[in-house]
Formats: sequence, structure tokens, C-alpha cells
Amino acid sequence: MLPFALKAVWFTLCALGTVASWFVLWCLGKVTNTYWLPILYCVGLTVLEGIFCLGMIYHMYPYQMPRSFCLAQIFTMSFSTLLLTGVGVTVILAVSTAVIWPYSTNASPRSTLRWKWGYLVPLLVIPVIFASAQLALVIKYDAYLPSDNIHCDVTGPHLWLALLGYAGMPALESLPCIAISIVTVFRV
Repeated sequence: MLPFALKAVWFTLCALGTVASWFVLWCLGKVTNTYWLPILYCVGLTVLEGIFCLGMIYHMYPYQMPRSFCLAQIFTMSFSTLLLTGVGVTVILAVSTAVIWPYSTNASPRSTLRWKWGYLVPLLVIPVIFASAQLALVIKYDAYLPSDNIHCDVTGPHLWLALLGYAGMPALESLPCIAISIVTVFRV
């Protein structure tokens, strides 16, 4: 088990990093004149770090955390991670579309990063479906047992359930992005 002082330092660095990210992402929004992506990323990051840092109430010791808090932490961390991945996928799709089909948009960042309804799939549909499926299966298989960690997570023989959340879906979502990026590189 990690000493409490190290957990307190970790908590402080997470909180400071989140606030610093808000500033950087606000600057990105100002430069690109498009605020919806940076704000969405800030929301996802804040929720992810917030639920992690709320574990400090229980000294970041899962054996002291109530089961309902642990299940909420598992769901929220998975959803937030998938949302952050969705923001990354959306940026890759928007920029690659502008490079592959330059006639469909003008060269301004605002035009390239403008909202399209198709972005709801990586930003909302995928996070809700997979985080909910993970939570339902964690409850069904009773796949959460406290472990020597600093946050609640899927444990035991059903560790594969973590692949529905932060441990697998972002990697799966990145595969089409790699292919799109390769096509984009050859297009340039």
C-alpha cells in the first residue's frame, strides 16, 4: 500500500494538472476560434480527475470505499476516458477530412472543426454504450473486489471487463484513426 503522503501529492498534482489543462485548452479554443472541442475535453478531463480525486475522501484506499462509490467510480472513469478518446477521434476525423477532401471545407480552423451531427457517435454513443455495458457486466459478474490500488477498478477473474472501458476501447477506436492518418499522410 502506498503511503498517504504520496497519495496526497498525487491528488495535488492531478488537481493542478487539470486546472493547467483548462488554461491550455482555453488558449487552443481562442486560437482556433472553436470552443466546443476544448470545452468538451475539459469537461471529460475534469470529470475523470474529479471522480479519481474524490477517492481521497476514503484516503484512496478501495477497502474503505463503499461499493456504490466504487461502481460509480468505475463507470465514471470509463465514460470519461471514452469521452476523451471521442474528442481525439473527432479532431482526427475533422482534420483528416479537410486534408483528404479539401474542397469540402475552407482552410480556416473554425470551418474544419465546426460541429457535425455525426460526431455524436464517438462523443456520446460509444461512451454511453460501452461504459454502461461494462457497469452492467461488473454488477452481473460481481467483478469488483477491493484491491491494493488507489482507485476502484475491475478485479478478479473477470478482468477482461476492463477492456470495455479505459483498457480496451480507446485502443480499438484508435485503429481506424491510424488508417485515416496514413491515408491523410499520403494525400499531403
